[in-house]
Amino acid sequence: MPHDLRVFAYLIDPSKSVGNRQAPMSGVLINGKQHVFAEIAFAPLGFVLTGDVDPINFSLLDITPFGHSAFHHRETAFLKLPVVQISTWLPGDFRSKEQVARDVASNEVMGRVDLNVF
Repeated sequence: MPHDLRVFAYLIDPSKSVGNRQAPMSGVLINGKQHVFAEIAFAPLGFVLTGDVDPINFSLLDITPFGHSAFHHRETAFLKLPVVQISTWLPGDFRSKEQVARDVASNEVMGRVDLNVF
């Protein structure tokens, strides 16, 4: 694997998630910082591939060093993977259903007030 790429892993919360997700290289701006990444998430695991220094979500576990091991190398490792929710089809979005509903309501109000829409 190229040394400028990083891989992050997580567990999908089966009781609060609504499905799986697969996204090719995507870009998103969060607080003025650009993130470019690809994601694949099929229960129970999800992975994010990025060339960025920082992950899209700081709770994700960096498993990049596993890619630098010899092919036949075996070792037991106990990993503390974060458990996240998948509530939307948007790559890198780990908000809960409640957070998504609040954000939608907030954006609707902003649209009415600031843009005189609706």
